Amino acid sequence: MYIERLIKEATETGELLKTNVDEIGLSDGVLSKLERMGVLTIFDLVQKTKMDFIRVRGFGKISMSQVESRLKEHGLCLGMAFDFDFVNDFVLNKPGGKS
Repeated sequence: MYIERLIKEATETGELLKTNVDEIGLSDGVLSKLERMGVLTIFDLVQKTKMDFIRVRGFGKISMSQVESRLKEHGLCLGMAFDFDFVNDFVLNKPGGKS
């Protein structure tokens, strides 16, 4: 039962990470800045750190607060690191790291 629950949670997290950032309720201004940074999915977003945003013109405290708030609603945060196998199996859907 424990293993099944872990697999279910990993699958749900993987699906969430594949979601486009424009689906989590961010303002148009924040979405525009994220697009300039090449951030298209939640997976792209959570791998960024606060330092990455400091370099973006116009990305201030209000924008940062909005991003952090939306991620927190989904149990996520900035600066997340993921295991290679998790990314392959649940985000990229390449079990065992196969292309």
